[in-house]
Amino acid sequence: MGGGNEGSAAVGSAELYDPKTGKFSRTGAMLTAGYGFTSTLLPDGRVFISAGNDGNGPIYSLEMYDPTTGNFSAAGTVGPKRGFYTSALLADGRVLISAATTRRPPRPPATLATMRAVRPGDRQGGAQRERWRQGA
Repeated sequence: MGGGNEGSAAVGSAELYDPKTGKFSRTGAMLTAGYGFTSTLLPDGRVFISAGNDGNGPIYSLEMYDPTTGNFSAAGTVGPKRGFYTSALLADGRVLISAATTRRPPRPPATLATMRAVRPGDRQGGAQRERWRQGA
């Protein structure tokens, strides 16, 4: 998909992989440069991208990638800043985003857990925060 790091610099370029040809092709650039994003394929073909790291620590932006236009759009924030995100599509169309820590390796992870279910917004972007639970 997109993002990555080259040395110590986060990048926002994105590529698509075609399994039929075995080749990558460039597509639009992500709005937020970074790496370690989690992405969830939505039923309509768009890709919901959450959080990541910009090389200085966790970021909390959400983006939507539309393969029909090749563009990324802002889709809100997930805050508070956490790391080691994962996401999953729920049966009702929401995306469950969870995170484990505010610290980066090699420091021991904090015993934080954050979970939030968001409903990806319309084609203009925007994620509605519905609920979240944080435990220590």
